[in-house]
Amino acid sequence: MADTLNPAISVARATVYQSTWLELAATLPDNMPAATLAIVDGPYNMKKADWDTFRDWDHFVAWYRPEMEELTRVLAVDAAVYLWGSDESEGYLRPLMRDLGWTFRGS
Repeated sequence: MADTLNPAISVARATVYQSTWLELAATLPDNMPAATLAIVDGPYNMKKADWDTFRDWDHFVAWYRPEMEELTRVLAVDAAVYLWGSDESEGYLRPLMRDLGWTFRGS
């Protein structure tokens, strides 16, 4: 599966890879039936650190677009995604997620 990535930890039941999501996603097939959960904790654009500061909300959403597109491609159709963020950052990402065909359950 992730044959182009080097494992960080490998035990009998699992292998953990250290990479970016986009590096890992490039090695995965479409619509993996077992891929039913994603936990996303990316930047929030709270401007408290350089890595969490975007020029504006359009650039914030543009950064997330390829991440979300790959989640859409790889995850099972009925997968759940937990997205951590501020109310404001999540509000800016909801239109993108709807455009990708995601539905919402809860807040």
